[in-house]
Amino acid sequence: MPKFKNEKFGLVILGTDYSYMSLEKADDGIYMVIRENLGADKNNKEQDGAVFPVTGNEFWLTIKVEKGGICRFSYSTDDKTYMTIMHAFTAKPGKWVGARIGFFCLRNNITNDAGYADIDWFRIEKNQP
Repeated sequence: MPKFKNEKFGLVILGTDYSYMSLEKADDGIYMVIRENLGADKNNKEQDGAVFPVTGNEFWLTIKVEKGGICRFSYSTDDKTYMTIMHAFTAKPGKWVGARIGFFCLRNNITNDAGYADIDWFRIEKNQP
């Protein structure tokens, strides 16, 4: 497991359970990381679903939501060829609203040289039959 620097950007599905796909900085490069927390509302711990190195500085992140709230994460470095992460996550509603989708960018330590993310666009499309 790489030693991460606590700097990450990602796409999350959030309810009483949550899962996210994030780009995380480590000493030896950038990694795509999938994590989930089943029972987050009960203070359960996050679990790693996948961790693998990626290259580049532009990424397209997607979540395909299928019937029953089954979510599949994928990403691309060219917006043409997408790599689907084999792990599936079932979205559950939150306490007061349904499952939510969002982006996050964080760094847990104090520094003046933190990274950043530019999001050019965000789109929700209906799946085609």
